[in-house]
Amino acid sequence: MLRRIARPEPLAFPARAKALVMDFDGVFTDDRVLVDQDGREAVFASRSDGMGLDRLRDLTAIRTLILSKESNPVVSARARKLRIEVRQGVLNKLPELDRWLEENGLAREDAVYIGNDVNDLDCLRAVGFPVAPSDARPEALAAARQVTSAPGGRGALRELCEALIEAVSTTAAARSAIRPVVLIPARLGASRLPNKPLADIAGEPMITHVWRRASEAGVGPVIVATDSAEVAEAVARVGGRAELTRADHASGSDRISEALAAVDPDCDFNVVLNVQGDLPTIDPEAIRRSLTPLDDPEVEIATLVAEIRREEEKTAPSVVKMIGSEIDPGRFRCLYFTRAAAPWGPGPLHHHIGLYAYRRAALERFVALPPSPLERREKLEQLRAIEAGMRVDAVAVEVVPLGVDTPEDLARAREIMGQPLSAPGSADTASRRA
Repeated sequence: MLRRIARPEPLAFPARAKALVMDFDGVFTDDRVLVDQDGREAVFASRSDGMGLDRLRDLTAIRTLILSKESNPVVSARARKLRIEVRQGVLNKLPELDRWLEENGLAREDAVYIGNDVNDLDCLRAVGFPVAPSDARPEALAAARQVTSAPGGRGALRELCEALIEAVSTTAAARSAIRPVVLIPARLGASRLPNKPLADIAGEPMITHVWRRASEAGVGPVIVATDSAEVAEAVARVGGRAELTRADHASGSDRISEALAAVDPDCDFNVVLNVQGDLPTIDPEAIRRSLTPLDDPEVEIATLVAEIRREEEKTAPSVVKMIGSEIDPGRFRCLYFTRAAAPWGPGPLHHHIGLYAYRRAALERFVALPPSPLERREKLEQLRAIEAGMRVDAVAVEVVPLGVDTPEDLARAREIMGQPLSAPGSADTASRRA
């Protein structure tokens, strides 16, 4: 069943929505045509829709285009009045849309397209954000991700423009309000690889490689939370900061929670990035990307995934899979995490990468919760948040950083990082594809 909404959800149109492309008949107009006795045509258009487009132009940098199958002086007049670019007489719309996007340095996934008829289907299916008016043809409604509550020519464009304006303002406000701190938990007594944070890789301890990568991300202060004075001294030698914590913490989340209270008692930081201390090849860009789901104020915890491409990893219990609904291209609402090969059936599987961006209140709530039944069963800490009803979203990245848990992993890290690095996190030298 098609989902009709009172208004488009603002985060259906995140900041990367950079273009609005519109059909004319049935979108700008309500599809009625009046013909006078001399054969002159008149169409019905909404003044409110025009006001919405004026506001969109004044308040955002979103580019606009009318893409019409018909050639009509009414279209030209309306476009001139609203200062919108127009391309008319286009029988095959998708190639023309691609040309316009390329001319403006944009991609299909950047575009919102609103159309109401079968000649809009190729464009609706191609763009990142397809929209249809409520009175569109069934085929267009089926192809749309969002359906306005208003019909075409009678408020649909105003509704869409206001949603886009709100998305831009909400994203800007959320980003300006985010004040992250990066905390790296590092425990000396790992059972499978004792003294792991101090393991030598390319002439320096593993923990300092992770600290450098996190610092290169440039998202906020970077602090190592550790139970070891040796680890703290290693970090200090390269100019980093470490905070000593108790040795009896059950998880890295508990450790960073203690460190956060010590280093920021006045709560200046409202987002906490938990970067695991055994990811010496972590890409700084991945760390930055982990913050993007927090543009949505409903998201409490953000994390990373990558599509699994190796068949053997799909069934490997050591490769944790994320099961989620794709709410935007490369953006997921997480429903479950498992060591099993899931979900069933054709389609990609996604490898969960254990890096988390918590809102501070979410971290405080998370560590106060007891371990949950599914967490204990799967041995996956993140299921505690899912079972507690917390909103966890994930963003996809191209490469999975090498996690160092065993002597074999350490040997691989030494092999990779002993080579000259063309760039931190480059796929050929510092990470492996999923």
